[in-house]
Amino acid sequence: MRRISLLAFFLHLLSSGDFSDAQSTAPRILKTSKITYSCGELIHPWGLHFSILTTCLGDWRKKKRSLNRLCTPTVAAEIMASVLPSGFHAMLWRQYRLDNVSVIDEIARSLQTVDYSVSLRRAIWLKQMTKQGRTVCWPDRPDFTPDDFQEFGGTLAALLVQPVASVNDTGIRRRYQNFPPGFLARNRVHYIYKATYDFNAVWSMHENWRHYGIIGLPSYASLQTMRDEFDTWGGRVGRLLMAAMRAEYECDYHRGCVYDPRMGLAYQPWDYKALLDLWLYCLSNITPLAFTFGDVQKPPNTLWISL
Repeated sequence: MRRISLLAFFLHLLSSGDFSDAQSTAPRILKTSKITYSCGELIHPWGLHFSILTTCLGDWRKKKRSLNRLCTPTVAAEIMASVLPSGFHAMLWRQYRLDNVSVIDEIARSLQTVDYSVSLRRAIWLKQMTKQGRTVCWPDRPDFTPDDFQEFGGTLAALLVQPVASVNDTGIRRRYQNFPPGFLARNRVHYIYKATYDFNAVWSMHENWRHYGIIGLPSYASLQTMRDEFDTWGGRVGRLLMAAMRAEYECDYHRGCVYDPRMGLAYQPWDYKALLDLWLYCLSNITPLAFTFGDVQKPPNTLWISL
């Protein structure tokens, strides 16, 4: 614990040093300095399929003979895709080159990949929100791609965020808590970019998570408090930071990890407080931070946390 406190104190006093001992190669940079959002109302589909969506999913999952011969993963995916606003589909095409057929294919694949309970909860959420005529929002230029998640439902959960009236104190849009999120892809480098969030808004909250006493040693919010905070954040960054908040850490990189942060070297934190120290350092210096889950063949050249 003493070692972590000294590390935090060192970062608090210095804006350069060991972290700048190598030149950083910038990751893929967004074409905008700030993520903006568009919104639209969910669309109630024509016909009776929507009313029996959950029944179809149940019949298909249980391999039960359905009275409706159209109850297949593809048909269920068509219903789910049809409720998404046209502006959302336009963004998927513009940013990911996913047309309507591709979106349906991705959702159908997701339905066959995740646990039935997850698919059912997602379908129920879409059904209820659509019936209520609810408006959802999404980033115009996301800082992630579908490849960043293990299945497309996780991408949808990260993209769909609440309207501006529901932002948290950091200014980051909240995700829909009742729409089950997905798991981030393993064996892939995940970056937090400077445009991912409003620096000033997030930084204004940092003393809620770590503050310094009279003698200059840090005090931290609890692990559960940090997990609960990040769990509300929309987009990929919330899933990254929540997944990074752990009681114990292991190194999955085949060349091993270091215990002090260095550019281009896999860093294994001692505990969540050390990870918070590094994230807040990158936040205050507007520096990209990389995360990996599992091994990667091509390591990032930025500061990098191996989980």
